[in-house]
Amino acid sequence: MNIIFNQTDEAKRVSRMVAAKIPKDLRDGLDGINAFLCGGVFVSILSGDKIRDLDFFFPSEEEYGKAYLKICVPIEKKLETFNAVNFKI
Repeated sequence: MNIIFNQTDEAKRVSRMVAAKIPKDLRDGLDGINAFLCGGVFVSILSGDKIRDLDFFFPSEEEYGKAYLKICVPIEKKLETFNAVNFKI
């Protein structure tokens, strides 16, 4: 999994903090898959708050499908809408 920000020292520091907070099995499951981590996780990390969820966006249905098969199939699905799927880990 590659976490890409701009190349400032601060952005690199935050990216290391984010990577350290993502469970290893999830990071390993997303290895080789194009995904964007978005949402409140960044605010939570910078403010020291508890991380409540991880929001991933995929650039294509193909990438989403690969991630789904790799990490989501064995996980309990909680909710599905037209453009989002919520899983409980």
